[in-house]
Amino acid sequence: MLGGAGGIIMTLWLRGLMLGFQPPLPGPMDLFNFPVDWRVVSFTFGIALVAGLLFGLAPALRSSRTDLVSTLKEGSRGTASSGRRFGLRGALVVLQVAVCVILLVGAALIVRSSQHAADVDLGFDPAGLLTYRVDMDMLDYEAPDASQFFDTATERISALPGVRAVGLASRMPLSFGLNTNGIYIDGRQTSSDDPAIFVDATTVNGGYFEALGLDLLDGRWFGAQDTSDTIDVVVVSAAFERELFPEGAVGQRFYSDGLGGNAFEIVGVVGDTKVRTVGEEPRSYVYYSREQRTRVSGPFAIRLDRDSPELRAAVRTELLAIEPELIFNEDSDMLAVLGASLFPVRFGAGMLIAAGVIALLLVSVGLYGVIAYSVARRAKEIGVRMAMGAHAGNVVGMVVGQGMRVVGIGIGIGLVAAFAATRLLSTMLYGVDPSDPLTLASAVVFLALVALVACTLPALRATRVHPAEALRDA
Repeated sequence: MLGGAGGIIMTLWLRGLMLGFQPPLPGPMDLFNFPVDWRVVSFTFGIALVAGLLFGLAPALRSSRTDLVSTLKEGSRGTASSGRRFGLRGALVVLQVAVCVILLVGAALIVRSSQHAADVDLGFDPAGLLTYRVDMDMLDYEAPDASQFFDTATERISALPGVRAVGLASRMPLSFGLNTNGIYIDGRQTSSDDPAIFVDATTVNGGYFEALGLDLLDGRWFGAQDTSDTIDVVVVSAAFERELFPEGAVGQRFYSDGLGGNAFEIVGVVGDTKVRTVGEEPRSYVYYSREQRTRVSGPFAIRLDRDSPELRAAVRTELLAIEPELIFNEDSDMLAVLGASLFPVRFGAGMLIAAGVIALLLVSVGLYGVIAYSVARRAKEIGVRMAMGAHAGNVVGMVVGQGMRVVGIGIGIGLVAAFAATRLLSTMLYGVDPSDPLTLASAVVFLALVALVACTLPALRATRVHPAEALRDA
């Protein structure tokens, strides 16, 4: 009951921390409501009480069925036999150790992965790349007026000292939300009734490729010849070419509204970039021409020669000079976008670390309790051993060895389970194999060291048993 009450107090405290925490995500945390639902509190408090009753009643019932004759005989033998077995207590410690191994391995993998994530090649350099998202539809701009705003803004921002390139896109890499299109290709589908091939897509202007620093691998960029009066053109990623046109994508066509619908001709192939997540494999990506598809929203992609607060302020000033009522849905840079993209993994790492620490604490307490109980029951035996010449080191080794055998069994079971469980983390890992031997070894060694301390403390207490008292009691 005291533990449950403490949990309720921690709930109220943690709620305040959650509301004050601002992750690198759009919108403050206080937009979300975290009420203390007393139905949930009552349920979990009840579970705590039931658990206390069950796990307290089980040993009580077991004690009430003790065979007095066997107990007296066992006592006369110095309780040596009982000390050699842990029984249910040992099985519970084995289970705790196994679960702790799984949590520690998972936490270590994600921590190492988050460290490697900063070194992953995104296909572009996020440093010095600003992103400003504005939506002219919120200001009731018609399409021609919105197009004029973006043209003027691009021209004026490009003229600022320190700005290398200005691009526009319907979606920036690693941004929240998805933008996919269904396409049809002659030979891949036989009719418009066949399922479409869905690919990720964005609509960009010609300056976008320069702003991100993408390499042209084949064909050409969008140009002045691509107008609303000519065939719609697209640039595709290298992964798109490998997957759908391995013989060469430039000059090929696909359709957006079924076979024979609106046709798009591929005029260029660019290098792959990360689209949805940092850890993904190269993804098919289609870049539509903004000049041929009117858009009323950003974001801007602005490549700077040098990043500074003054230059950022100058960009905002230029935008607000064109439209004083402009609303910024996003005012950030690609490093922040990258941080937001990695936040779920880093947050998950923190949660796994917290769970691992709690599990490690439980293992330590459980192992200490079992060893201490075993030492108390074997006090006479240990005293007799010491009276017959056993050294303190022998006693410590015997007791520690007994506890570490249990730990070893738990570690073995935990490693097998962790090897299977970490397969589920493979899509969240960057540059780290789920079965990375260094990670597995570090988690096991750390757990073994903590367990060794938990076993050593009661073992040292065992050496303080006075041989004379043990022989007198025997």
